[in-house]
Amino acid sequence: MSVVPRFGLLFTLEGHRKSLNALAISPDGSKMLSGGDDAELFVWSLSTGAQLQKINFNFYGPITSLAWIANEAFAFGCSNGSILIYTCRGDQSDYSFASHVTVDPGRKISAIEDITFHASTRRLAVVCRGTFWVWDLTDSYDLVLVNEPPPASYAIARNVRFNLTGDTIWVFYLEDHTISCYSVKPFIKKWSKIIPSRIGSVALSADQKTMLVCNLQSGIDSYSMSWKEPVMNRGVTYAISMRKWIIVQVTYALQGQWIISGSDDGNVQIFDVSSGGRVQCLRHAGVDTKVQVVTAISDATTCTVASGSTSPGPSDIKVWRHEPSTSGTRRWSFSLTVWHLCCIAAGLSVALNILVFTFRIDDVRLPVSWRDIGTHGPSASGKKGYQLKEVFTNADSPHNPEWTREEFIKAQKFVDTLIVEYLDVEVSRTSQKPKSLENLRTKLLETYPIIGQGEKDWVSDFVAAGLKREQQKKKQKETAKTKK
Repeated sequence: MSVVPRFGLLFTLEGHRKSLNALAISPDGSKMLSGGDDAELFVWSLSTGAQLQKINFNFYGPITSLAWIANEAFAFGCSNGSILIYTCRGDQSDYSFASHVTVDPGRKISAIEDITFHASTRRLAVVCRGTFWVWDLTDSYDLVLVNEPPPASYAIARNVRFNLTGDTIWVFYLEDHTISCYSVKPFIKKWSKIIPSRIGSVALSADQKTMLVCNLQSGIDSYSMSWKEPVMNRGVTYAISMRKWIIVQVTYALQGQWIISGSDDGNVQIFDVSSGGRVQCLRHAGVDTKVQVVTAISDATTCTVASGSTSPGPSDIKVWRHEPSTSGTRRWSFSLTVWHLCCIAAGLSVALNILVFTFRIDDVRLPVSWRDIGTHGPSASGKKGYQLKEVFTNADSPHNPEWTREEFIKAQKFVDTLIVEYLDVEVSRTSQKPKSLENLRTKLLETYPIIGQGEKDWVSDFVAAGLKREQQKKKQKETAKTKK
């Protein structure tokens, strides 16, 4: 049975003056690094939320990538092509400089797009512009170059990963959809593979049998794969908000059971791998805020997620934590709260485009995400009912009761009844207007008073956001007809 996420906000960390580019949690989960366009690196405590250290690197430019080297050291890359190693030795409380190299000297802008470290072989790899470098890290934290970089591609090398044994690396290119595989010693190119989409960011499962790719168009694609040969089969696509074609980071969590990704609408999305559905949406900021940076660490039962905003001005970090329920294992794999009944009922009405309201719908924030809602045939009254295919939870909901199968079916029937009774889905718009939102809300409050205990009117907010999208769809259709 899948574990239902129960994330709660742990800390909001402030200090960065510009957009965040990278976050990295230490292997023991006690500390976190953050770096951004303000050329400052912060070390945070994940037990208290305190800022442990702040280092300024104006000379090297924005910090673009981060990687831990065990718990006592870390490496990071900057926008001028510099890689620096910092360590904390002996009784030192702060991290201090250990070594430095520059991969592309002489160029003003040569950002280190990604950096990764393999612990058992003590190898460090980075990608910059259209190529990559691999070093051996000595016991004194000096970097010894393993390979001369191959000729640079016209495409940006976005990510680099070692295999489990550290003797092979994969390099992922943004524009030309290419994945290239190299052996480290001897340094030989084994193969290249072109996938259907561009590659904005990647994540590998712990066993490296599956891969996630941010495709910059529809969301996150999953692939089954092999290191030995270029065999990759695309599976599920996890849909996220990507209206502005931005790159968002993605990662696995809770031993590969969940997928965590950013978005361009202020949310952190959590998907269940076994079902392919969205199971929780963490509200980081407003709908106009990009959340491009995410990272996570977990064990068998707990999970910590950190997300960073990429605002033009000051950007914050939010730390979320999931811990197992104290009330026992869930009796039913779906988690449906009363608050969701309200949102789902209103959301279905929007999909049918039959509601007429006069309230303002500009700049509305969407409190929950949904997808794949379809009909299940006519109801007893001859009108269409609606069956819930996927149920999504939200961190903003203050209530998360346990539901048995019987309770779930009862709640679903109640929502179907409201849809038929109050939205008049089969009645022509010209002959009769649908019932008002106030009637729908009144009936919901009579049955489930708990809906009215929150500070926010989720029903109006949810429907308004849907109406805004429906208006955009109409405009697109009208534009298409005009062009024809």
